[in-house]
This record gives sequence, structure tokens and C-alpha cells, in this order.
Amino acid sequence: MGKSLFGTTKTHYMGTISEKTGKYMKTVQEKLWLLGIPVQVKHNEVAPRQYELVPHFENLKYAANHDFLTMEMLEREAKEENSICLLDEKPFKGMNGSGKHNNWSIDTKNGKRLLTYGKTPIENARFITMIVALISAIDRHSDLLRATVASNNNDNRLSGYEAPSSIISIYLGKELTNVFEQIINDKDNKIKLGESLLPLSNLNITDRNRTSPFAFLGNRFEFRMPGASSSVTVCNTVLNTIMAESLCNIANQLENSNDFYKDLKRVIISLYKEHSRIIYNGNSYAEEWEKEAKQRGLKNIKRAPEAFKAFIRDDSIKMFEEFNIYRKEEMFSRYNIKLEKYIKNVETEAKVMREMSMQDILPQVIKYINYVQDSMSKVNGLSFLEETLERLVKLSNEIVNKNKELEKGLKELGKISSIEKKADYASTELKKQMEELRNVVDTLEGILPKEYWPIPTYFDILS
Repeated sequence: MGKSLFGTTKTHYMGTISEKTGKYMKTVQEKLWLLGIPVQVKHNEVAPRQYELVPHFENLKYAANHDFLTMEMLEREAKEENSICLLDEKPFKGMNGSGKHNNWSIDTKNGKRLLTYGKTPIENARFITMIVALISAIDRHSDLLRATVASNNNDNRLSGYEAPSSIISIYLGKELTNVFEQIINDKDNKIKLGESLLPLSNLNITDRNRTSPFAFLGNRFEFRMPGASSSVTVCNTVLNTIMAESLCNIANQLENSNDFYKDLKRVIISLYKEHSRIIYNGNSYAEEWEKEAKQRGLKNIKRAPEAFKAFIRDDSIKMFEEFNIYRKEEMFSRYNIKLEKYIKNVETEAKVMREMSMQDILPQVIKYINYVQDSMSKVNGLSFLEETLERLVKLSNEIVNKNKELEKGLKELGKISSIEKKADYASTELKKQMEELRNVVDTLEGILPKEYWPIPTYFDILS
């Protein structure tokens, strides 16, 4: 883990992996192989010194354990190379954050994948049923799925026009969406599930719409919201549970059916009409989508403390207890732990910011002010120095004032007894104060010469 509290950049680029990093990635890959962890693809990502490692798609009980081991191996081997592997979701402001692409599907015990469309009418019907069950599940529990990826750091990454939106939506692609539309609009009952071969064989699975938080990839879905440091266990536990609930609801409606496929078609049409608002095949980065999503009634949960509430919602607790996943007490315990962790994370960052800005940065700014004043006394006619001096003095006073506000905010945080109100205050007022202090410091970084700046710049760290 690791995150910069100050620093700014305007550059984004891609390039070849350096020799040192290539050696490190090769070592990690080979040691993971020795542990039985199948990984193969490694390449540069958009941000400087950002890289991707791709594990093989495998059974969740193995994948979750391999996920932990991979993160441990990445950090351990980086130390061996006298480097640091940052698994923070947003270590550098102005650069792309880091996350995980959680590929999710369902197989039978015999290895039959239920999210493949198949070659027969019966297989087609099963596939359509699975998809509509998932659409229903995610629409009904979108806030719960959002809660699984919520954290202080991941909040900084989501909706940053380089990561999925904080609005949960499903990308099906135009072809699959069109198949559902044909079923919905089949007034003459020409499409008979279980008998009619659906136009699924030409599905375009190459257009992955990388802006979507939950995209269909032909035989699985890719959930792109989890952060780089997060465990994949929680989001997959929720996905499996809400899918189980959705399938049970469908099964209950068909339990006493006298015409199974006719009734199945009716259920599919009903569920699709009710929950199709969650389907979005457009650009999830666009501002227009946020407005449209609001019109559709979709939730846009931007703050982690707000997202965590889904864990203790009555219907969430009822569902988890019904499927014997978590008890009510466990859900409240998870909720409180996440809030405490969030508060501690924000509070620690705020305290470190105060210490860095007052003890490290401000003294160097004053030194540079003295240098500018000395230069002005020796050389006449340098009007730009007067402007620089005036600006430096103003920004120095702002550092002090913003620190006083942040100190007051930290004291106020300590007075709040309710853990929920405390987390809410940390995610709003305290983070606002922290951002204001950061803006002042980052402005100063652009003014002071390198020899006066006391902390490594992004260029120093990433070059």
C-alpha cells in the first residue's frame, strides 16, 4: 500500500516495461507458478510505472486464495529489488488508479458453463434465463454490490474518467440486448423458448466497453470496480448470493407450471421489463450518463460510508440469513469494522498532511521567501520577483490557515461519539479540508525550485 498526499502531474503515457521492472515481473511470475498460481500476461498500463498482471480464470475457492498470495508476492519481491509495489487504488493524483477485473461466471459440478448461449434451443433458453436472473439480481442489489468495493482510496478512483463509474450498470452489448428486445416484442409468439433457436451465435464479444462496471464478455461478466488492494472474496460472495436469490425467485414462479417454457418466457419478459433500467451499453464516463442514470432511478453512491449501509439493510440481512451466508450480527460487525477502518484511514492521512505541510514544506517555503527577498535587494527592476514574493507570502499564510481548519476538523471528529456520524463527517468535511490544504501545497510545488522542495515529486518517484 502507499499513497501520495501531496504532488501533481499533467502527464499520461505508455511505454515499454523497463529492464528492472521486466526482471521483477518475471521473478514474480515464476514464483507464482511454483505456488501453482497460473499467471501469464504482464504489460504496461496507462499511468507511469503502472503494470498489469493477469491470472487465469479459475474456480473461486482457488482464485481468492491465489489473489492474496499474488498481492503478497508482488510486495515481497519488490522489496528484494529495493523497490516498493503500491497496491493503493489511487496513489497519485491526476494519474490513473489501480483496480482488479473480477471475471465471474457460473459452472455446474460437471463443468458446464451456464453463461454460454449454447447451440440448441434448450441451451439458448437456459442462457437467457441466467442473464435475466443476473439483471434482476444486480438491479435489486446494486447498492450492496457497490458496498463490496467501497473504501476511502477506491472512492478516489471510481468516477474519475479512468475507472468505472460509481453507478452500477450492466453492459450486454447491442446484439444480446437486441435478442431480449425481440423476445419482449414478440407479439405473435413466433419465438418459442425451448423450441426456437435464438440469434445468439453472432454475438460480438470483442467490444468489451471498458467504461462499464459490469460487462458481458461472451461466457462471463467482468466486474471492474474492485480496487487493487481489495479481496475478491466479498464481491464474489455477494454476486453468488444475489444470483442464488434471483434464481430461487424464478424457480418458485415456475414450480407448478403446466407449460414450462411458455411460463418461463412470461417470467423472462416480466423481469426484463422491470429491471432493464440497469442495462447501459454507452459510455459510462460521460456526464450525460450520470444524468440519465438519475432519471432511470439508479443509485449513484459516491462515498464509502453511505455505501456500507447496504450491508445492514433489512432485505440484505434477510437474504444472507436465508442462504446461511452471514448472520445479522456478522453483518453489523462487518459494517462497523468497515466504518472504523474508513475513519482511521482518513484521520491518519489528515494528521500526516498537517505534519508534512507544517514541519517539512512551510519551513522550505520561508527559506525560499528569504532567498527571493535577498535577490530583490541585490538586483533592481525584477518586477516578477515582487509578484512571486507576494504570491509566496499569500500561499504560506494559506498553509497555516488551512492547517488550523484541519486541526479544528480533527478535534471535531474526536468529539463525535456515533461511528456513523463520525464516518460521515470524515467523508465530507474532513476530506474537503484536506483537499483544500493539498491544493495550496500543490500550487507551491509548481513555484519552488527543486532544490527547495523538501519531498520527492512525482517525477522523482516515477522516473
